[in-house]
Amino acid sequence: MFSKPSDNHRPSSSTPWLVIALFISLTLFLTQFLPNISSTGSAFRYTFAGWPRPHQSVFNQLSRGSSRNGENGLLTTAAIDLQAGLPTFSSIRVVSLKSRTDRRTHMQTLTSFLRLENLHFTDAVLYTDPRVLEIVQRVGNNTKADKKIAEVGHVACRMSHRLAIEAADADDDQITLILEDDVDMEAAFKYLAGTVLRDAPKDWDIIFFGHTDFSDEARHGRDTSTSNFYIYKSIEPQGGHGYALSKKGRKLILDLLDNKRPEVYETDEGQPIDEIFMYLARLHRAQLYSIIPDMIIQVPLFKSDIFGTPAGFKDGMHNKKLLDSSLDRIALSSPTNPPNPPLSTRFDHTARRIARRSIPTQ
Repeated sequence: MFSKPSDNHRPSSSTPWLVIALFISLTLFLTQFLPNISSTGSAFRYTFAGWPRPHQSVFNQLSRGSSRNGENGLLTTAAIDLQAGLPTFSSIRVVSLKSRTDRRTHMQTLTSFLRLENLHFTDAVLYTDPRVLEIVQRVGNNTKADKKIAEVGHVACRMSHRLAIEAADADDDQITLILEDDVDMEAAFKYLAGTVLRDAPKDWDIIFFGHTDFSDEARHGRDTSTSNFYIYKSIEPQGGHGYALSKKGRKLILDLLDNKRPEVYETDEGQPIDEIFMYLARLHRAQLYSIIPDMIIQVPLFKSDIFGTPAGFKDGMHNKKLLDSSLDRIALSSPTNPPNPPLSTRFDHTARRIARRSIPTQ
């Protein structure tokens, strides 16, 4: 009834090999297909604005910069990332005598270290300039200056700053930083200044990134109209070594220097420029802001040719300190020179050496 199975229906001995071959093929297929699934999933995630892409990660940027360039790459990438989207200065205008190549080299080194672009030097006016002497002789004591007399140093300084401001006006700058050529600045100045320009009240005229302490600019507290705790409403700002002008503020100062706005404040040619700044703030005639603590300070590295007086006196101006001095960082990073002591001690050593030489020997 039941027939014996024929030899043609016996299981083939090659079946196990077929199974193995199928298994290997499936494995190879999955290893090729799964990465595509992963990539698709990643692309899907990044379509959402809130999900950070790898190149948007600050940590990844810093890690890549560190691995390629060491610590310098890390710092450079961090600085670029922090400054992204912040306002910047249209130009940097340095008031400097053409003959003082030492000061110009100093400022070129400083601004290069800080990565400040569009640097311009304005040829300052010497206190012996005939134009200065003519004004001093003509104005004499018929001036609104607090000292009630026109002085050659103040007139020369006023004329020099005016030339820098006029150059910015000729180039139609939006925001100009005016510097004197004997300053030090915070190592993070570009980033910090960017936050100030971003957060300052929109109608500002002048921002003093550096000022003297002849007045206490902090005594009324910081400006409550902004969350930036560096910004204070100016009270009696003095010193022209580091200030920013908006386009509106630049126009105001040029008009005042020509006494074209007596309804705002009446001026004359014998009045120091920073005295005009002080009265604008004191009388609430312009939107002036002071940065506290200072981001720009004067340092007694050079003798003043404009005033004809030696620098280095401690008067509330040169005795200021920075949190992180650019000049100290430059000195420490120099491959050819040994690290210099901090500026606060550098001149004390010099004074002691001079004193020792002046002691008579027996």
